[in-house]
Amino acid sequence: MPHKFDPDHAHHLDSTARRQMLPPEATLRRLGAQAGMRVVDLGAGTGFFTLPLAGLVGPEGRVWAVDISLAMLERVRERVHDGGLVNVETVHGGEAEVPLPAGVADLVLLSSVLHEAEGPVSLLREAGRLLRPGGRVALIEWKAEPTGHGPPLAERLSPAQVAGYLQGAGLAVLGPAMDLGPGHYGLLAERT
Repeated sequence: MPHKFDPDHAHHLDSTARRQMLPPEATLRRLGAQAGMRVVDLGAGTGFFTLPLAGLVGPEGRVWAVDISLAMLERVRERVHDGGLVNVETVHGGEAEVPLPAGVADLVLLSSVLHEAEGPVSLLREAGRLLRPGGRVALIEWKAEPTGHGPPLAERLSPAQVAGYLQGAGLAVLGPAMDLGPGHYGLLAERT
């Protein structure tokens, strides 16, 4: 059974080191986030990507921060309130059951989430359900190599493993994995 991130370690999610390793705005732009989009941040954690997404999609866009942890969602709510953001909504949901309508999103982001999933294909199938026609799933995962931090090496997923899960969920991988800097890679996919 894969380990789940411990909310008691949430301070690591917003650390300066993480921002240097995985700059949120630049990473989101590389994954296709842009003004006016409707984005689901699936496994939002403390909002590391949620808040920058709110800025990138702008007032015409919308961001749903979804997490299984109520403690994490409370942190996101506080940060959204403190930032005066009006285009972000927090949603409590399970891995394969997100209480949002089908076809709501232009982009579904899963950052460092898939390696924790009990059922990766079910999770990705749910991500696909949330996409409008032509929408995309963007995944960020840890490279399957030693990095000195992050999840255990044995739980990390290679791009080929992730591509297999995506295909099993009815999603087509769009191009090779993107190198997102030390420790991470990204993959884009769309519903077939």
